[in-house]
Amino acid sequence: MHITSISSWALIIWKTLEKEGFDPSIAFKRAGADIHKLSNPEARYPLETMHKLWGALAEQTQDTTIGVRIGQQWDVTTFHALGYAWLASSSLLEAFERFNRYAAIINNALVTSSGRDGSLISLQLESHADPALIHDLAVDAGISAIIKMCKMLVGEHFLPVKLDIKRSSPAPMGISQLIAAPIEYNATHTALWVDIRTAEQTLLSGNDKLAFSNEQLAHNYLDQVLQGDIELSAFNLIVKKLPSGETSEDWIAEQLHMSVRTLRRKLNASGTSFRELLNSVRKEIALHHVNDTNISCIEIAYLLGFSDQANFTRAFKRWYNCTPTEYREQRALKRQAVTVI
Repeated sequence: MHITSISSWALIIWKTLEKEGFDPSIAFKRAGADIHKLSNPEARYPLETMHKLWGALAEQTQDTTIGVRIGQQWDVTTFHALGYAWLASSSLLEAFERFNRYAAIINNALVTSSGRDGSLISLQLESHADPALIHDLAVDAGISAIIKMCKMLVGEHFLPVKLDIKRSSPAPMGISQLIAAPIEYNATHTALWVDIRTAEQTLLSGNDKLAFSNEQLAHNYLDQVLQGDIELSAFNLIVKKLPSGETSEDWIAEQLHMSVRTLRRKLNASGTSFRELLNSVRKEIALHHVNDTNISCIEIAYLLGFSDQANFTRAFKRWYNCTPTEYREQRALKRQAVTVI
């Protein structure tokens, strides 16, 4: 799986370094990042190069909070047409849904989803990349950018209920200065939680025609990004199809305009198989649904294509070393502890 990031994400790194008095070319040269790509909004950098770039700027600045300020440099062009579609959305919930459809534009290993827990709804982020290639500064910048996007859409008064971060080390003070909300570390996903009333509130700035037009541009660009990467294309198709029912090799092959035999051969050449991809998606979606207490375990088993709840429970325990019920109980205890604190 060839993982890349959009060049405009690197561009805001350049702008931030320049703004703060650093020579950005130093970090880019150390990382081997071609600066000519910065002027091409459809160019992309390999994930390995981006990881080196984050490391190089960390060394150059010696500033653990700079990721937050980089994220605040986000503007409507940073995420290609997705940024315009986001700001034309008629509600924050609608914007979340658009982000979920086209997040791979930013990084094609990024998968986002929206979860529900009582009166709260979240934008959850998960990456299929090697964790060793996900720099803490990149996580900080991503969270910071999403917070800015929400404020640009809803207004400066935007206030999330809480923030979950999938890492053990505390985020820099800059994050807590952006949002006056509890932050939970060691979370299963990085997720921004908001009140459902805030998410569903109709925004007067919404423009359906503008949003639709930019979605088409985003869709076309995403097709270019995924073209030729059979493993990633198949993975994303499974992600989209599975929540609405069982998927199959035949269906994936049909969507990719090839025979099942060709699909198997190409996946095998990539070191994987349909079954391995399906299990990987099931594992991720299972955790997403179990985090949503409004969905029963029987429903989750059905949504993931298991024949019964017992088979789903066994699979979940194999993946996460506990049953779905035990996981929910542990999560509830953690939330109670945070509330007490």
